[in-house]
Amino acid sequence: MATTRARITVEELLTLPNDTAADVQSKVQVWLETGVRLVRTAYPSTRSVVVHKSLKGAYAIITADTLDGDSVAPGFECPGADVFK
Repeated sequence: MATTRARITVEELLTLPNDTAADVQSKVQVWLETGVRLVRTAYPSTRSVVVHKSLKGAYAIITADTLDGDSVAPGFECPGADVFK
């Protein structure tokens, strides 16, 4: 049986009492270390998405930007404003 790995994952931060930034960063690290090539963490309170492609850096997408699939999901595009509709 072949094992498949996620190429992309999205985590939405909700206002849960036990959800800390450290917890989320730990999840991101695990996903990237296990081969996930693109991790997006959505922050509804700031209407932004942080995109991680490696452990060495990340960048933010805001509602004025376009979220794309990079090399992981070529052709995928979504206006940043649509992420939180």
